[in-house]
Amino acid sequence: MIGPQDLSDTELVEACLRGDGPAWGSLVARYGRLVRWAVSRALSKGGPSMVDRLAADVFQDVFRQLLQGGELKRLRERSGLSAYLTIIATRTALDAMRADIRRQRRYGGVDTGTVEAASTDGLDASSDLLSREREQVLRSMLEDLPYRERTCLELAYVHERTHREIALILGVPQDTVSTVLRRTRERLADLLRKKGIEG
Repeated sequence: MIGPQDLSDTELVEACLRGDGPAWGSLVARYGRLVRWAVSRALSKGGPSMVDRLAADVFQDVFRQLLQGGELKRLRERSGLSAYLTIIATRTALDAMRADIRRQRRYGGVDTGTVEAASTDGLDASSDLLSREREQVLRSMLEDLPYRERTCLELAYVHERTHREIALILGVPQDTVSTVLRRTRERLADLLRKKGIEG
């Protein structure tokens, strides 16, 4: 008899979306290690204590978003599940780290090195558009981007996926990915210029 552990990623996601409890257990078992790795890698920017303090809660939050927050429904190409989970885990960990730093600032001192490490994410380090003096402004812009635009950027510049791979993950034509990336880069550059921050 075929169980959830024998399903392909596509079949597993479909089963999870139908509310199949055993399928959710298989999803966590299959990708738990990957999510823990992505969470720990992102939190390590804040040092070992950040990983020890936040990793378990962030891990739970990633799967809560999948189960309750509707994130799994956004995945168009089921075979791109591993990259999609890595994006969600990294984003959730960085958000948690920034929130933790804000709490530390409010109730006590915080190490300046930790603040600097958390002030940028993979996009800030990878994209040609980015430079250190523009981080604060650009980070705010990135957070305001529509879901598809930000996800395309993350896949391209953080996870170094090709346009073809991004198209498969998001379930859109490859030409659409190229257009979205080009227009989003142009939009960000234009917004920076309007704020008096040149490339």
